[in-house]
Amino acid sequence: MTNEGSFIGAQTRINGNIEADEDLLVMGRVEGDINLGNGALQLEADSSVLGDIRARAVTIRGSVVGNV
Repeated sequence: MTNEGSFIGAQTRINGNIEADEDLLVMGRVEGDINLGNGALQLEADSSVLGDIRARAVTIRGSVVGNV
């Protein structure tokens, strides 16, 4: 992860797909696919993704139900 990018807070739940071309830090829950193109994804402890992930790099400390 770089200093540039976006984050999803621990108390936030996203229901839908996410598309971006930057890094993303997830501390909450995403129910949908994540496509970051050339960005990196970091899933923190207690985070979850229910969907497929496409990113340049993925760090998983939470849970994923889907393809990476």
